This record gives sequence, structure tokens and C-alpha cells, in this order.
Amino acid sequence: MQIAKQILSDDEAGARGIRLFKINACNGDHSPEDTRPVLKKHLIESQKYITPLEYNGKTKYSEVIAYMDMVFAVLSEVRNEYAKKEFACPVT
Repeated sequence: MQIAKQILSDDEAGARGIRLFKINACNGDHSPEDTRPVLKKHLIESQKYITPLEYNGKTKYSEVIAYMDMVFAVLSEVRNEYAKKEFACPVT
């Protein structure tokens, strides 16, 4: 497992083939529920990705946690689907 050792700008990440999927929890225009299918599609289509969660002092803590829970749930779902498809692994 490789741990990030530097902070990349959006342009630097793109130049390295890393796709960004920014989640903005600041303005309330979106919810974890409507972000979920778009994130899942992004993860399936990307080999390298970063998903930053943007929030500020006005963002409710419960909203931040809801987005974080959604991201981990989608990651698990994509991982499990990949394991079943590629390796015929039973996933519970």
C-alpha cells in the first residue's frame, strides 16, 4: 500500500492520470443519496482516483458523516462486485 507523500493540485493529479471526484457538502445542493450512483460510476471507470470531501464550519457534522459513510459503502460495494466478477469470490 502506497501512502501519499505530497499534496497535488487538481492539474498535477490529472497529469498523473488520477481522476478527481469532489464531493461538496458545503452548499446542500446534493445529498449522499443522489451522489452515490455518480460516485459509483466514477469509481468503476477509474483506475486511479481521489475523492476529496469539501466542507466548512457551517456544514453539519451529521452531513459530513453521512457522506463519509456513503463513500465507504460505495467502495465496499464496488470492491465486492469486482471480486465476484473477476475472481468468483463469494461476498457476504
